[in-house]
Amino acid sequence: MERYLFRKEEYARYYNCSLLTYEEWSTYADKRPILGTVCIVVGAINLTIYLPCLYVIRKPMFFKHSCFKIMFFLGLMDCTCVLFNSFLTGYFHIVGSVFILFIAKSTLCCLSACWFGGCFGCALLSFNRCCDFIFPLIAESIFDKNRAHIWIFTMFLYAVAAFFFEISVSLNSKAIMWAFDPFIIFPPHALPIEHNVFISYMNDYNRILLGSMVLSYVFFLLALAVKALLCVLDFVSGFIFFLLERIEEIPMREVMWCACMFMWQFGTGGGGLILIVFNRSIRWEVRSLLPEPFAIHTSTVAPPVLLKGRTVMINQLK
Repeated sequence: MERYLFRKEEYARYYNCSLLTYEEWSTYADKRPILGTVCIVVGAINLTIYLPCLYVIRKPMFFKHSCFKIMFFLGLMDCTCVLFNSFLTGYFHIVGSVFILFIAKSTLCCLSACWFGGCFGCALLSFNRCCDFIFPLIAESIFDKNRAHIWIFTMFLYAVAAFFFEISVSLNSKAIMWAFDPFIIFPPHALPIEHNVFISYMNDYNRILLGSMVLSYVFFLLALAVKALLCVLDFVSGFIFFLLERIEEIPMREVMWCACMFMWQFGTGGGGLILIVFNRSIRWEVRSLLPEPFAIHTSTVAPPVLLKGRTVMINQLK
């Protein structure tokens, strides 16, 4: 974005639309209406489940705990990401897209910000949970009261930095998945492009966050298997993306791109489903929001119990 706004000549040189005619660009825009429809349906399902969970998490009984504060703002970023990685992706696949044909939409799309911010948020959540369970006194000193908001602000600051200074991702429907290199699908003889300028080194460093959150959850996988599942989805999709972007001779390339795309969609939008299935308190609170006869009127009590000097929440259903 910074290059698009302030270094327009350099941007025009890297993203040169005059290399081919409009008709020639269009020949590379494969229409995939079935895949696009599936992406939109997946996004709609994820948001339908996720948004009520965020509403419930915002209630004082949950929001007073630092982990739920992080989960709430991470959920907002995930829902924003779903708008692009599911709905906009579906639209591009239905109409058939090449980056050059939708250059403004792709450049202004904040998928890079959502990806980097979401990775930071997942790593932050894993760090918070590790401290809570293993170093409760440290967790109390750095996360209690309003200190959690400083970490959350850092997460959004990281996302904003990625939006302005990182290479924008683009979607060519022939390639299936978003990529930093907008010319990844074009043969070298058709477009003499220097692809190295589109390598995202920030994304390489970002994988340290993805690896750290998985390693953090390994220490208490049984206690936090649910949260680890979402992080593993992000890690695997990021690893597959890295392989596909750097290695051309990978078999079943289209299948791998599809797997990467859907893992990313479920990794960002599947948080609501995970909460509904595995968190009893949130599941019952969400059910109480439904109209009759689906609603079940309950009271969820979270009495404080001291564990190694740290207050933890035990949910009881009455």
